[in-house]
Amino acid sequence: MNLFISKALKPEGKIFKYKASNCHLITLFSMAITLKAKKILELGTQVGNSTLPLLQAAHFTGATVESVDIKPTRFEKKCPDQFRKHWTFYCSDALEFLRNLPSDKIYDLVFIDDDHT
Repeated sequence: MNLFISKALKPEGKIFKYKASNCHLITLFSMAITLKAKKILELGTQVGNSTLPLLQAAHFTGATVESVDIKPTRFEKKCPDQFRKHWTFYCSDALEFLRNLPSDKIYDLVFIDDDHT
């Protein structure tokens, strides 16, 4: 948990090659915990900055996180071992992924961060 908290408290730092605000990381973690979300969907993974707090929450609550990105993510290699059983990554266009979801598939929390054009 210290990893994403330190990123959130130092938003001016570069994470991999991207310079992005990380202030939302604690909010994402808090939302997942407060909602007691058991099934979490993340649209847009990139390097995994937002994935990490969602997985930390999933680890605490026994939830699962499904992440979707049109490109492979380096986070697959960097994902902490204790979180792997909670995470599934799909290399897919987000809209195509959503179109192909079964009609009865329900998520408790959906984080949409996939349009970085």
